[in-house]
Amino acid sequence: MGSLSFCITGNCCTNAKETVSMGCQINILTKFHKDWMKTVTSIVYTSDSINILTKFHQDWMQNINILTKFHKDWMKTINILTKFHKDWMKTINILTKFHKDWMKTVTSTVYTNKLLTDAGHHTSHKLTMSLCDR
Repeated sequence: MGSLSFCITGNCCTNAKETVSMGCQINILTKFHKDWMKTVTSIVYTSDSINILTKFHQDWMQNINILTKFHKDWMKTINILTKFHKDWMKTINILTKFHKDWMKTVTSTVYTNKLLTDAGHHTSHKLTMSLCDR
């Protein structure tokens, strides 16, 4: 094996031929790697520019989700209004039909007015009423 040397926080270790020290160095190297990852991770998360961009990205994604949810709810509202509009149009058709039938009924209604005469005879007058638009 070749000579392996590294320096961690001011303590220099050199690879010896003893297996105990080699195992110690691997443990130190692993611990250094874990500590280095914690240090790098904390540096990334404490950086102002990275936090702002990460927070912006997270907020932006939440805004997109909110807008998408709003869009879905808005489409449900449109569907409800469309259904209401269809039902409303059926009601208008029924009212129009009723109005036409009512006009026919009123225009064809004959009112009979029975009047008593002085002689006690009954006379009748038939009046036909119709509605006209002005």
